[in-house]
Amino acid sequence: MARIIGRPVRLVHYLAFVLISSSGVHAFADYIYWADDNTGEIQFGDTRGSGFGGPITYYDFTDGTVFPRAVALDLVNRQIYWGDSGTDTISRANIDWVSTPEVILNSTDGVVNPVEIELDVANGFIYWTDPSASTVKRANLDGSGVVTLFDFLDGLVQPVGLAIDILANRIYWSDANTSLIQTGNLDGSGVPATVYNGADGLVLVQHLALDAAMTSLYWTNISFGSFPEIWRGNADGTGTPVILFDGTDGLDSPGDLALNEADGRIYFADAGSATIQWGNIDGSGTPIAIYGPQHGLSLPRGIAFEDTVPTPGAPIGSLHTLTMLALAMLVVGGFALRQAHARR
Repeated sequence: MARIIGRPVRLVHYLAFVLISSSGVHAFADYIYWADDNTGEIQFGDTRGSGFGGPITYYDFTDGTVFPRAVALDLVNRQIYWGDSGTDTISRANIDWVSTPEVILNSTDGVVNPVEIELDVANGFIYWTDPSASTVKRANLDGSGVVTLFDFLDGLVQPVGLAIDILANRIYWSDANTSLIQTGNLDGSGVPATVYNGADGLVLVQHLALDAAMTSLYWTNISFGSFPEIWRGNADGTGTPVILFDGTDGLDSPGDLALNEADGRIYFADAGSATIQWGNIDGSGTPIAIYGPQHGLSLPRGIAFEDTVPTPGAPIGSLHTLTMLALAMLVVGGFALRQAHARR
């Protein structure tokens, strides 16, 4: 809470966010996290939008961030990871309170431009794509044991999107240069196989997401004429992939994706319109922006989703919510006492 204590305006905003999120439509709030490549901020907000408080800035340039892009959550150990293309690093920090970020990987580990991160918390691994180094790599969650899984020798040029299937021991990535979505063994052995290519409509294919059943892939694509799209296809490459949303739905430059299958939603960061949006996972309807330039967003890139809503109207009981509420109230009380003492 050290940085929040030093910023009373943000603290009051934060307390209001927690109070509203804890007593509104859902006692448990869903949260969306993102990195802003232009402001250098790691932020989060209630998925119901700014009317329920937020967004709140976790970390920014005062913590050493420059151009944060990729974001991933470890909900077991309550940590958030992000990649920074300005510092050539991957860092992690606490989710439930503001702490000093820990740099776990840097340029000496071959990190240049980490644009997408995936975590395998159960087995203790972090995976990331680096288009500037033409690599897909893996390391332990603490940054040790770096291994290059696939690189230019495997035909990679600009790998961007990333998704992992732990059960099937498969890893997927997209290549913005070769217009491919490929898959390989999770340990880097064997030869990569192509799942989708230009003949399937891929042009400047970017970020990936894999559903919980590990059967459907979602990706963002910039088609001919700089036309933005979000697609879905079978993870095994069978069938014909379909476009869920495109420029006619208000998309500008969609980036990273996050799935909320329980509510049938797909969230995405749109860097072109400086918004965080969601749409129906089946492609029906029109996406809705929940945060945008009016909230200080400038170039949102990485995005991650935390589902803490078991059922609508559930009683307050979330350890995360109660902990943050107690801490916020404690800090507000302490700040008020200090201000009253200073005025004497």
